[in-house]
Amino acid sequence: MSVHPEAHAAAVAARAAHAQGKFWQMHDALFAAQNALGRETYERLARELDLDMERFHADLGTDRLGKAVLQARADAESLGVVGTPVFFVNGKRQRGLPSPDALATLVDRELDRARAVVRSEGVRPADVYDHLTRAGARRPVFDRGDAPDR
Repeated sequence: MSVHPEAHAAAVAARAAHAQGKFWQMHDALFAAQNALGRETYERLARELDLDMERFHADLGTDRLGKAVLQARADAESLGVVGTPVFFVNGKRQRGLPSPDALATLVDRELDRARAVVRSEGVRPADVYDHLTRAGARRPVFDRGDAPDR
């Protein structure tokens, strides 16, 4: 698998920003600066995001965030995620970036499937996801606390 040489460090920087409530701002800034990633860029972006630089440096200097990034990578690889973009719909890995129409068709098809399972198999709505993902990926790549909602 080909990985950007700064992928790990950039992910640690994003997690350090997350510790200060600015994950998505750092994510977007890192993406925009992807051709110039490195320690100087991470620090510049952290200053631009008005992060507490002492805390940012302390977070970058610990093993805790680096280990979390390595665990997330291992989790992703266990689900067959080896690059981006990849996403899951009802536990089924979707590679590439579908057109909006193709994505809408896929989601509509899965919604129909979910409704049919409730109607014909008597599965409780709260149990539909577990039922539909028995043969697919059951574990998310990131825990809810790791990558906050936008």
